[in-house]
This record gives sequence, structure tokens and C-alpha cells, in this order.
Amino acid sequence: MKINIFQRLWLLPFKLHGWLYAASQWQFRWYLKSIHLDEQIINSLNKYSQGLSEKEINEVTKQKKEIPELVKPISPILPIPEKEEGEVYGIDSTFLAKCWRWLVQNNHQSLPTDKKRFGHSILNQDPEWACLVTGMHINGVRMLADALRVQFSSQSAGGLQFELGDFQQSLRSLQRWGYSLHAVFHSHRFNGPVSPSQIDLNTQRQLLEPVFPAIQAVFSEDGYIRFFSAERPFSIKIFGKGVKHVEDTLYQLDQNLRSAAEEDDIWPSLVFPRRSD
Repeated sequence: MKINIFQRLWLLPFKLHGWLYAASQWQFRWYLKSIHLDEQIINSLNKYSQGLSEKEINEVTKQKKEIPELVKPISPILPIPEKEEGEVYGIDSTFLAKCWRWLVQNNHQSLPTDKKRFGHSILNQDPEWACLVTGMHINGVRMLADALRVQFSSQSAGGLQFELGDFQQSLRSLQRWGYSLHAVFHSHRFNGPVSPSQIDLNTQRQLLEPVFPAIQAVFSEDGYIRFFSAERPFSIKIFGKGVKHVEDTLYQLDQNLRSAAEEDDIWPSLVFPRRSD
């Protein structure tokens, strides 16, 4: 059966109506994708939209501008991952200088020494020294403010070991008075920027970090100080003057502060008393 021109014109509104209805469905599906919903949700809503009436499609299309306004408040609520900063350790520059002076003391003992260590020449026969460090925990900062001297079972220019019984007694004393071990300081008897040895890192990883909130620091003859841990993230705060930040956790006492420490020109310390010589 042929359809004349008048019949075609009469059917045109119905065709336009169908095209508009199809366009509305396509627009609705496109909009769902534009707001980046989960693909499974999009498929479910697409199937649901196919069963909607024309009136319902028009209502959804009319209200689509409200969806971004409803979604917008969600993003500030979602937690934003932050970089783990770890413990913060604070230390006074003058206490750091007193520790350095004591750790690199020259008593010229005739102790065994290696000719080379970590590629550096050993400067003299003087041994390494070490001490435990503690302090208050204030406003999230672990202060490095008090030193405990521990006896050694072995000591040389190439290394040392704490006497186990005295080390344990020192830890019991800290616990008795409500303190924690915050750091272990020791010296390497050569000049230049220092780094921990593998033994130092193993001690930190196996002995200190599993039990104590403690880091370590190694001191060189010429005032370089490197703070380190095995895996625990941390940061350092230096209070006072005379300490240069070289890089990362490497610092150096400036010449004025080192000279003052060597000449006992810093106020007296109960932990590191003035030398008698």
C-alpha cells in the first residue's frame, strides 16, 4: 500500500515524537556515563531507563542538573591519604655539641685498630664511644636531652659492644622513672660525612626498632652527625644555633660550636662534666 504525501505529513509528528523519545533515552545514558559512575551501576540504570515512560524520562532529564550538586559534597568527606612522617625527635644544639665532644674524646689508649674502615683511614688509636639518649615526650616530639653512659664489653677504633648487664640495667632505670630509650649515639673515628655500617643497621633493625621508639646517630671527628633508622620514618628538629643542615638527616656542627665544646666554653653539664685535664 502506498502512502501519499498527506499521510506522510500526518505521520510526521509521531516520527518526531519517537525520535525525541529515543534522543532522551540516549541523552540520559550519556549523562550517567559523564558522571563516572561504576560500570555495573551504569548498566543497571541503562536497563532501568529502557522501561521508563516518556514522562519519567523527561522528569529525569529535567532534574539531571541537580546530580552534580548532590555529588559535589562527597569528595571533601573522603579521607585523603597522607604521607607517613613518623616520629619527630628534637635536640638542643649545645647538647649535641657536648655529645660530640665526649664521643670523639682523645685519650690515646693503645687499643687495637683497623687500618681502614668504610674506605676511610683511621685517624688515631682512639676508640669509638657510645651512649644512650633519652628525654621527655612533649607535644608529639621526642626530646634527645639526657645521656646515659654504659660500660663496654669490647671497645676499639673499629667498633664497640655494650656490656649486656649494664645495658639492661640502664633500660630498667629508664622504665622505672617513666622514660623511653630515644636514641643511641656513637662515633666513627674519621673525618667527613658519616654513614651507618651494616652492623649499625642490623642493630637498629633487630634490636631497637622492634622494642623501642629509638633512632641512632653516628658522629665523625670533624663534627658531621647522621641520624638514621632501619625502616622507621622520622624527622629531626634542631633547637639553637651552630648546626648546619647538610642534607636529609645529615648535619654538621659549625667551627664555633665545636671550638666552644672543645674548650669547655658551654655551660656545665651533669651528664658530660668538664674535663679535669
